[in-house]
Amino acid sequence: GRWTGIVEAQHLALDATRRAGDRTAEAKVLCGLARAHIWHGDLDEAQRRLTRAAEIFEDLDHRLDQARTQHALTELFDRRGDHRTAIAHAHRALALYEEVGDVPGTARALNAVGWCHTCLDEHDKAVERCERALAVLRGIGDLDGEAATCGSLGHAYQRLGRFTEAIAHYRRA
Repeated sequence: GRWTGIVEAQHLALDATRRAGDRTAEAKVLCGLARAHIWHGDLDEAQRRLTRAAEIFEDLDHRLDQARTQHALTELFDRRGDHRTAIAHAHRALALYEEVGDVPGTARALNAVGWCHTCLDEHDKAVERCERALAVLRGIGDLDGEAATCGSLGHAYQRLGRFTEAIAHYRRA
């Protein structure tokens, strides 16, 4: 929870990657710096950092890192309450994870799409995406992803008035 210290450390790392001319490392540090800014509450700075990282990863054609950056942009826009933009980034992340064959990433991105759907009052779509994600996450033993997805399902089922299912998923989460 010491986000200020993390920001300071990431700035040192960013300077080092730039001096070394390592664009991949620079983009990865930019993502780490952006995450710290998200948790620190500076969403504008986080967006600038993630946008720059996305540009670098696209230039380098690093598909997996592009997916991770799109996933982080999903979180950022969700925190802003801009769920239309968040879901667009979630769909981009999902497509990239699928393209590179990253099963855990694909499942987590499916959950992100589902979460965005429920935030947009599209709860049936949310349940469908999240149930698909949950099956995969259980199959690969990703307990953190499973917990997050159960939370998303609990939220969607609650909004649908299906309280028994909502409670079961919240408890599982």
